[in-house]
Amino acid sequence: VYLTAFTDNETIDSAKITQPFGYIKKPFGVGELRSTVEIALYRHKMEQQMKERERFFSSFADNLPGVLYRQQLVDGRVDFLNDMVDTITGYAPNELLPVKMCSIGELVIAQDRKKVLESVKRAVAADLPFQMEYRIRHKNGQVRHVCEYGRAICDNNGIPTHVDGMIFDITDRKQTEEKLMIAYKALEDEKTFF
Repeated sequence: VYLTAFTDNETIDSAKITQPFGYIKKPFGVGELRSTVEIALYRHKMEQQMKERERFFSSFADNLPGVLYRQQLVDGRVDFLNDMVDTITGYAPNELLPVKMCSIGELVIAQDRKKVLESVKRAVAADLPFQMEYRIRHKNGQVRHVCEYGRAICDNNGIPTHVDGMIFDITDRKQTEEKLMIAYKALEDEKTFF
C-alpha cells in the first residue's frame, strides 16, 4: 500500500506497474488507512487462494491420462492443451494448427474428418455433450485411435463460445478388439468345419 503526497499521473502510473493493494494520498484519515489495509489483506488472501486453485487444477490437468483442451468456437483458437497432447500425438501444443471445431483437427485421418466435424457441430447446435471415436496420424506416422468427449460452453446469453473436452488414446483397446474378432472368427470357422 502506497502512502504518498504525490498524485500526478507519472507517479500513479509508476505505482500501477507494481500492482499495489492500495494508494493513499496524504493527508489521510485513520478510517481511510484502516479500510485500505483491510481490503489489501483480504485481496492478498483471495489471490493466494486463487493461486492455490490454479496449482491444483494445473496438477490435475497434467496428471490426466488424456488430452484436456479448451477451444474457442469463433476462430478455432485453442486456449489450453495439457502436456498429454505430446504423448498421444507426438506434437507439442505449439506445433498443432487449430482447425475450427476440432482441437487436433489437422491430425485427424482424412476419412474421419468430415464425421468428426459434423458430430461436433450437431452437438454444439443442440447444446449436448458429444463422444466420438476416430483415427489420427501420430507424428511418427502411426495411425492411432482416439476417443473424444466434449461439450460446448455457453456465455450468459446462451450462445456457445468454446468447447471443453478430453481426448484419450484407445489404440490398445482397438487392437485387442481386432485380435478378439479374429480369434472369434477362427473359432466360428473351426466350429463350422467340425
